[in-house]
Amino acid sequence: MSLHPPAGFRLRTETIPRRRTRASAARLAVRGFATAAGAGGLIAAAAPLALTLGIVSGLLNFIPNFGPVLAAIPAALLALMQSPMLAVYVLLFYAVYQAVDGYVLTPIVEGRMVEIPPALILAAQVLFGILLGVFGLLLAMPITAAAFIFIKIAYVEGVLGDDGTSPVEES
Repeated sequence: MSLHPPAGFRLRTETIPRRRTRASAARLAVRGFATAAGAGGLIAAAAPLALTLGIVSGLLNFIPNFGPVLAAIPAALLALMQSPMLAVYVLLFYAVYQAVDGYVLTPIVEGRMVEIPPALILAAQVLFGILLGVFGLLLAMPITAAAFIFIKIAYVEGVLGDDGTSPVEES
């Protein structure tokens, strides 16, 4: 029995921060686009405080799956104070915005950076949300991504020797 890590283990674990940094940069780019799209859509709908609500929307979008829903609430309430029809337009905008962001943009960009199964992300969000509240929702994705990358590099690739390609891809 040896207490030393396997040969090449250090090289594999040194790539974790690099992969995590790429994933964070991709996530930041998506959220920047979400902020601009949120502000632009609210300005187009002539919603009150559109720029401020767009920034709030972008910040809340850092909470995957739940953030855009939380961002729609103050925007819809402020629009409702101006006119009920404006509130309907704002809610329709947020529904389309959430669909494009959640089903198109985020999976394409983040899926290429960190290949985490969506069910694992949702389970981590629920678990961290229960344990740590809103702070847990903010930390769920980064912690899960870091743990997933570590396990993939250190255990799956290092110990098991599986590089992630299937036998079908190799032939």
